[in-house]
Amino acid sequence: MGDKSDKWEYKVYVWNDQITPSDENRVQEILNDFGREGWKLVDIIPQVVTHQHEGVQEVSVGFNVFVFRKKDKKEKDKDKEKDKAGDKKDADNGKILEGATD
Repeated sequence: MGDKSDKWEYKVYVWNDQITPSDENRVQEILNDFGREGWKLVDIIPQVVTHQHEGVQEVSVGFNVFVFRKKDKKEKDKDKEKDKAGDKKDADNGKILEGATD
């Protein structure tokens, strides 16, 4: 796991405004929904915009991009096969240890 050869799927969700404290429950809901589907949040990228207001340039967040990823289905299948092989090996080792005597 975490191998450099891992392949990932990515998903982007756009929050069309700034994130404020009053958005806490909605943001948690979004993160939990994606998490239940196996997506992991890897970044939130604020999209900065500038405005001229009375001769002063103001900078603010126009919207935010949430970036999620999860392991590619083929990669997950490979990991499951490795886990099964490891479980079998552990089970075999357990049987040997159970029958061993000093």
